[in-house]
Amino acid sequence: VPELLFQVAAYVPARSLATCARVCKTWHRTFIMFIWEDVKANQVGRLHSMRALWKYRRLVKNLELDNRSPEFYELIFYPNLESLMVSGGVGNVDPGAMVVAHHRFLTRLSLKNFRSSTLFPLWDKLLEFPGLKELAISDTTLSKKEVDKLWQLCQRLTRVAMDEVHIPGEGMLSSMTFPNMRKISVRHTVRVRSGLILEWLQRCPGLEQVHCELDREFEAGFIPLLAAKIWPGLHSLSLRSSTLRGTETRQIVEGMERIERLDLHGMSDQSAFFFMDQLRMHFGPGQRHHYHHLRELCVRSSRGIGSLVIQEILSSCPLLEKLWGYRIQAFDIVQGQPWVCMNLQELCVSFRFDSKTIAEEQPLVLAQVARLTRLRVLVVNDGQAKFQEAFDLRVESGLDQLCKLRSLRTLGFEGSEQRMGWEEMGWMMEHWWALQTIYGTLSGRDVHGQNKEMEKRLRRHGILVEGSKGYKHACNMPSIPSEN
Repeated sequence: VPELLFQVAAYVPARSLATCARVCKTWHRTFIMFIWEDVKANQVGRLHSMRALWKYRRLVKNLELDNRSPEFYELIFYPNLESLMVSGGVGNVDPGAMVVAHHRFLTRLSLKNFRSSTLFPLWDKLLEFPGLKELAISDTTLSKKEVDKLWQLCQRLTRVAMDEVHIPGEGMLSSMTFPNMRKISVRHTVRVRSGLILEWLQRCPGLEQVHCELDREFEAGFIPLLAAKIWPGLHSLSLRSSTLRGTETRQIVEGMERIERLDLHGMSDQSAFFFMDQLRMHFGPGQRHHYHHLRELCVRSSRGIGSLVIQEILSSCPLLEKLWGYRIQAFDIVQGQPWVCMNLQELCVSFRFDSKTIAEEQPLVLAQVARLTRLRVLVVNDGQAKFQEAFDLRVESGLDQLCKLRSLRTLGFEGSEQRMGWEEMGWMMEHWWALQTIYGTLSGRDVHGQNKEMEKRLRRHGILVEGSKGYKHACNMPSIPSEN
């Protein structure tokens, strides 16, 4: 059944797919395309033989190269290549330059750590690529002539991301406009005038997503433009700043009538609190659905966004898909309204219980979480539980209530005192079929190396236990989400 095989391919890791492809010819035809769709020829990827790469070159759609990649990766032409990520390195020639020049039908290109001597000849080539829509540049210094080429290329791009890019201060835009631009991300750029970035943004009338981490001068110029509503389609904003004032938060809210994605990560507690408060007031007093359009919200570093606000969001956002919060009290969940975010896929927030009432409150909290049947990521502790009780993830404490979370792939509880045993291991393997990663220590009472034995059993079942990576890795909010 082809549909079933495609479901298997989406679940099984790449190494197991290679085994599946050897079962029979039908399975080979199905799984081989998933094996070769993404090729990572770098220190974290798996190197392939030149013969195999040549044989299946037509199946490669996404390719990653760096200075450690074997030379034959650059010599092969990939006729269906759509996305290329190249990281430069030491030596006289940057790797991947030949690949970039010869694949003119690319749609996505990422260049990292390139020297100007190698990058400059590529700009004229890139201007001839008819299908190029997305460009990412990082750890690179651009000359004035290269910046001029970049602006020409941006006129037909839909997405641009720049990180640690050195841009000469005298770069100008002349009379260019960027009607196709939809997403812009600018982080940690140096030697660049804030006015230049502001001028660039003003000439992108169709902007939908903006992620900027620049200086105070940029914020002072950007926020009035936002309040003037020069970007009517803007629905996603990430301004990771700790210097926003109360009046500026009001201007941001008034300038975005349909906020779908909001990233306040990095804001001071006071700024974040004012922001959420203004978001309420903007929709009028007495209206519960003041966050009605929100789909993604990140406030995980803002302690000013308290438990009541998180509970209010969960109970008034029917479209919410991802929430990264700081902390929520079980008492507020029990006393509050039922959650309405049935589309929620990622929930990363520390649940806190009172030691005297945890036995009564935990089943009620679990009942709310159990209703979120589309959850893929669930993090119930941020690694900072010291004075208050956290979730007790044992079968005897009500874990069985979460048996309907069939889509769960990531579970995080680092920092909480868990007492899991073999019963919990068997339960997770039986009910959470899609589970791939666990962040946290399975049991704080490790008797005779039981934790290692349980981790081995989970690993054989395809579940990796990462005991020290924790909350930040499980809840990694991208600057601009991918189209997929």
